[in-house]
Amino acid sequence: MDQAQIQTQIKPNLKVLAKGVRIGSVDHIEGDYLKLNRKDADDRLHHWIPLSWIERIDDSNVYLNHSAAEY
Repeated sequence: MDQAQIQTQIKPNLKVLAKGVRIGSVDHIEGDYLKLNRKDADDRLHHWIPLSWIERIDDSNVYLNHSAAEY
């Protein structure tokens, strides 16, 4: 996906799935990264995912082309 397409489709609180495993939810886009909500993280810190990892987006979820272990 290109960044312009991602920018228009990403909405706060969409679930982020890495090969079917929920790893968090969207906070917002920051530069070339998807920033995840810290409330979803075990360590209560923000985590960032490269936009290049996004495979597709639908109305409820962001799907990554990497596994949860790579996250």
